[in-house]
Amino acid sequence: MVDRAMPPATLPIYYINLASRPDRRDHMVDGLRQLGLVGERIDAVTRDRVPSALHTGVPPSYVASRLSHMSAWQRLVESGAPAAIVLEDDVVFAPTFVDFIDPAATALGADL
Repeated sequence: MVDRAMPPATLPIYYINLASRPDRRDHMVDGLRQLGLVGERIDAVTRDRVPSALHTGVPPSYVASRLSHMSAWQRLVESGAPAAIVLEDDVVFAPTFVDFIDPAATALGADL
């Protein structure tokens, strides 16, 4: 566990998670907490929620994944932040993840 008195000033973190996978949600919450971070859950779009108009020969699971990412992008736009980190719920956190996101926020001019 990273020893931090306060979470660093970082970009917003969104993670995409299927409602049917609370185990993966717990994985994300715990992994971020161990790094002194907090993320916002984005409800993943399931294959059965892909509109029929988008069934154009592309597998519905692929379309669902793209729609899920688009939901995260929409949340970013709504937040007003200059950028965000979007993760899927099966990510494996490296202990140096925090070392990556602090410079990324600085390089983007983020003051969050």
